[in-house]
Amino acid sequence: MNYTYEDLKQMEIPLGKVKDITGMKFGKLTALFRVNYLSDNTYWGCECDCGNYTIVEQTKMKSGHTKSCGCGQGAIKDITGNKYGLLTAIKPTDKRYYGSVVWIVKCDCGEELEASVDSLQVGNKTKCNNHEIKEMTGRTFGKLTILSYAYSKNQKRYYLC
Repeated sequence: MNYTYEDLKQMEIPLGKVKDITGMKFGKLTALFRVNYLSDNTYWGCECDCGNYTIVEQTKMKSGHTKSCGCGQGAIKDITGNKYGLLTAIKPTDKRYYGSVVWIVKCDCGEELEASVDSLQVGNKTKCNNHEIKEMTGRTFGKLTILSYAYSKNQKRYYLC
């Protein structure tokens, strides 16, 4: 989460017995002052090289686990033009799905939809819903044959048999 400098300054607390790391750099972060933040652990208000302010646990900064405010997280790998089954990656969105960048993709049939990079790369998403519905029509399960798509509810598809 990003803060303003004033937000952080209001949370500043005395160092006490904590080693002063004010001004020290850890990756893109510069420690400004110790802050009171929801825990007994030591937290610091930091400024990131990108200009954002954030709060980071001291041990995570020192260990190298946290190196920025998050501005560099999930740097977008350009997959424009890559094919995944019937889908071609067009452009990234600002959305994330469990940390994975969501892209606008275009199906061979012309339909555009959104899919996460992870779902494309592992093969969970390879075609649009129209193709999935067409593939189900005419299939027989026991004594039931799917005649047509009926509707979707709660991410489940229902068919007329």
